[in-house]
Amino acid sequence: MANREHLEILLRGVEEWNDWRKNHSGIRANLEGADLRDANLERAKLQDANLEGADLRDANLHDFWSSARSATSIGLGSSPTEKNELG
Repeated sequence: MANREHLEILLRGVEEWNDWRKNHSGIRANLEGADLRDANLERAKLQDANLEGADLRDANLHDFWSSARSATSIGLGSSPTEKNELG
């Protein structure tokens, strides 16, 4: 289950989320099972976040792959080039 505080910060907007991630780099964000359908996550720093079971259908993930250090850090594959295999 997602950490309520983490989810609330993300849903307030990407700028606030990215600032929080920068200031809390030692915390692994927990968004497990979060309903993020249709969310605007453009440029969100989601690397190293636990997104297991999160619903990302129709979410705007534009620039996500270029901002992530690797897809492995969120359990989606071994490199950003594998995004096409994800469906």
